Amino acid sequence: MKRKLLYRSIGLTASTLALGILSACGGGAGTSLDVADGGIRGTGSSVGPVSGFGSVFVNGVRFDTSGAEIASNDGVICEPDQNCTQPIEKGMILQVAGEWQDDFTGTAVTVEYDDTFRGPVSGVAQTTDSDGTIVRVEFEILGQRIIADKQTVFSKTTLTDLADGNFVRVSAWPLADGQYRAAFVGISSAADQVSIGSSAIEIEGRVTELNQNLNTFRINGTLVQYPNTTDVFKDGLVEGDLDSFAGPIEVEGEIALINGEEGIDADVIGIGEIRRYDGDVDSDIEFVGPIADGYDSDTGTLTVNGLTVIIPSADVLEEGLTLAGLIPGRLIQVEGDVTSEGQVLAEEIESREVNAEITGAIDSILENGFALGGVEIRLTSNTLLSDDDDGTLSIAELQPGVGVEVEGVERVVNDSVFVEAVKIEREDVDDPNSFEMQGRLAFMTQDPDYIEVLGVRLRDSEAEYEEDEGSRLSLLNAYSKQVLFVEVEYIRSGEEFVADEIELEED
Repeated sequence: MKRKLLYRSIGLTASTLALGILSACGGGAGTSLDVADGGIRGTGSSVGPVSGFGSVFVNGVRFDTSGAEIASNDGVICEPDQNCTQPIEKGMILQVAGEWQDDFTGTAVTVEYDDTFRGPVSGVAQTTDSDGTIVRVEFEILGQRIIADKQTVFSKTTLTDLADGNFVRVSAWPLADGQYRAAFVGISSAADQVSIGSSAIEIEGRVTELNQNLNTFRINGTLVQYPNTTDVFKDGLVEGDLDSFAGPIEVEGEIALINGEEGIDADVIGIGEIRRYDGDVDSDIEFVGPIADGYDSDTGTLTVNGLTVIIPSADVLEEGLTLAGLIPGRLIQVEGDVTSEGQVLAEEIESREVNAEITGAIDSILENGFALGGVEIRLTSNTLLSDDDDGTLSIAELQPGVGVEVEGVERVVNDSVFVEAVKIEREDVDDPNSFEMQGRLAFMTQDPDYIEVLGVRLRDSEAEYEEDEGSRLSLLNAYSKQVLFVEVEYIRSGEEFVADEIELEED
């Protein structure tokens, strides 16, 4: 029996929330989840960014790793509370092979991690929203363009501070245009890699300009030179595959001058990160990734992480997701079975793309999370907690009056609206009665003037609409024809919420 992806909110009482015993969100190893018991759900592989420890949490499942083999050729071979130079960090994309149950627990047989990229940052370009807040950054590592956003987990740097010259390791998903979307970006150093016996540099991409006589080729314009030996190749790849292999390959080595040009002197060449999505026929697989090729109604398929996903009907789509919404770039989670053709027959698909954001002081503690500015926030095993000051934030610290910024996914279940938190960060708040939110405009009314966003009804009769948005009437007219997202600054006034400023979100 497949578990329903949508209902991952954890039944926490106010006392358990205060005790902070959910290790997926920053607590200790003694995890206590109030969920129903279930039988074995399946055996196979789960691939996604790790969201917590005390064992590891991947795709909402707490995998017991006590007997598992942790494999990595990049030195990432232990959890944070264990003693190794470079532990697993939140946001890193892991492949966990094992079995898991309906109660969101599982047993890992193997855990594997491999950097997608490792090297010096260049060409940093930042994108800001209308308030001047940095919401996206693009950068290069030896010719490969990488995109990071507010869902990316940063270690020892931030979305704002990432700069040219930083040496980083990146865990990422491939996009249709050859770029990559980062799940994790962490400051590292070439010296640390060498000290643990691995190569300093790692990139991946498709081979061009192969010259087997000179033992060279290029990836994204970067020249690669490899030795005249078979020992350099792995994953079943051989030199003869370089001019015909359809997918990306990975190269590890050192920066070197090659015929007067800076390039990579390779010591490892293998299949790129798409290999971690391989699965045995009829085994279960679940994974997260951005859609590469959108839904094709003729074939009933889409492509994610190099995998063809078969969608038998719209019934496999979770709340709020539609076939029309399966567009390139959208981050989704897929659960299904591996077919004999190496495709995935989907049984459940849900959106993991953030479409809601709320900032302010916590109102109160609820059974599954807390209320913030009238919005119900639910925590799940996928929720990441962080603090810009020291990098840590625990469940115990999520108390009334504490300022936070929540990024998440709006859910509507049985007419109940809530935000499933993807990421929660501590935020300084001056006024506990002032809030900001971004989300879908659910409705607008005339006489009296009200709007609803993220389940909160706000009086907006005296709200200031941005000049470039036109009048309230024009926004009302636009709302009647299409789905709109708005940014709202509002206050709590007595028993109601009152909007101060409303702006239409362009993206």
